[in-house]
Amino acid sequence: MRQMYGDNCLSRAQIFRWYAQFKSGVETIEDEARPVHPFSVRNEGLTAKVRKRIQEERCVTVRMMADEFGVNRETICQILVEDLGKRKVTSRFVLHALSDDQCVLVVAVDKR
Repeated sequence: MRQMYGDNCLSRAQIFRWYAQFKSGVETIEDEARPVHPFSVRNEGLTAKVRKRIQEERCVTVRMMADEFGVNRETICQILVEDLGKRKVTSRFVLHALSDDQCVLVVAVDKR
C-alpha cells in the first residue's frame, strides 16, 4: 500500500487498531477528547513522601521507593535530583553542596 499511496498511507498497525475498533462497534473516526495538560504524578505530596522516606532510611533504593509509591523509577530520580537537590555518589544520593571537610570524608570512605 505504501508503494501505491506513499507517505499518506496508514501504517499496518494503525489499520489493525481501526479494524478492531470498528469491529467492536465504534463507528466514529474522530479522536477522543484528551486533557490539555498531560497527567503527572510528580507533585508536592509525592516529593514530601520521598523526602520523608530518605530521612527515615538513608539506604533506601530508588526501586524500593518506586514500588512503594506506585510510580516509575525515573519519576523518583527526577524528584531526588531536581526537587530535593540530590546527586548520585556511589549508589547513594547526597546533597550537591558538600563542605570541604565532607568532600574529604566522602573520598576517604570511597577509597575503603
